[in-house]
Amino acid sequence: ILPNVIYIYDLEKEAYVFSNRSIFGFLGYSPETIESLGNQVLFKLLHPKDKEIVEQHFNSFTETIDETVKECEYRCQDQNGKYRYLLSRDAVYKRNDDDRVVQIIGTLLDVTASKEASLHLEKVNHLLSEKNRGLEQQVLMEFSDSFASYKTGTDFFQSLSQDLVEK
Repeated sequence: ILPNVIYIYDLEKEAYVFSNRSIFGFLGYSPETIESLGNQVLFKLLHPKDKEIVEQHFNSFTETIDETVKECEYRCQDQNGKYRYLLSRDAVYKRNDDDRVVQIIGTLLDVTASKEASLHLEKVNHLLSEKNRGLEQQVLMEFSDSFASYKTGTDFFQSLSQDLVEK
């Protein structure tokens, strides 16, 4: 079994016309619940802040060559109310007589675990940077106090070198 959902999305109908399994079943929704949400199921489950991202992604296919694969990361709400990070990779599937893209084919992968790990690392790095800045300022203050007691900078560095050699 494939880890990704494979689908065809109709840009004009704003609906999934094919998927290899329930397009949102992995979010815990039953097929009946998905059906009850209608054609706009994607936009009904999207995080409010991600609707514009997905709209821009779909609109970007108006001037896309057929071989181009485009990625879009967004959040959808699962049946428990938690938002899951999803990554779609899409390409042109079908054009109309006017050569306008009407359907895209894509894969959908739940990347929540890796996204949450990445966000956690960013948070930890930010906290460590703040602590590091605080330590740097503390060291500078201590050195500036020590430095002020010497007549010249050279005297200070000679004394510091001598202290290091003795240890």
